[in-house]
Amino acid sequence: GLNPSSFELVARIFDAVESGRLAQVNLGGREGLHTLRVVAADAIGRKATIDRRINIDPTPPSILVSSPAQGEDVTGQVNLVGSVVDALFDRYTVFIKSEGDADFREVETRRIPLQDVELLSGRIETLNVPDGDLVFRIIAFDRAGNNATFERTVRVNNRSENAERLSALPSAFSPNGDKIKDTI
Repeated sequence: GLNPSSFELVARIFDAVESGRLAQVNLGGREGLHTLRVVAADAIGRKATIDRRINIDPTPPSILVSSPAQGEDVTGQVNLVGSVVDALFDRYTVFIKSEGDADFREVETRRIPLQDVELLSGRIETLNVPDGDLVFRIIAFDRAGNNATFERTVRVNNRSENAERLSALPSAFSPNGDKIKDTI
């Protein structure tokens, strides 16, 4: 813990310090904030003690996307909604890759943990990407160096949506806007 009344001995090292590194000690199973006490002694018995607060965090951030659903057909503007959380949260980055793209492209990086809200400050405008699969990739990092990756694939279907919308609107055939089909 942070302010222990006593300390547990986790290692006893008798080797000389090399390259400024005292030792590598496995503290597995002790996740959270702790006080690490190091006691060093020289060959004639002089001792020095130092306490340091450390945070042991082997757990990667948690990413959950609630919308859009995997495989969902999308048109127009798409909101990416969900959560990115971690006790030592650092940042997350959203990337997209549309059908035919060789690589993902970065859309946005945020340094604020979010829960059940839009993961992007703006919406993804699917009219700017070709119809077909669109993959969202979110990579989240914490300050302990852990990371997690989440991918969600949706299906962009703007052409059929636009065709239906245009065929259903009388104004599409009315350049003067009176909603009466004009003839030439």
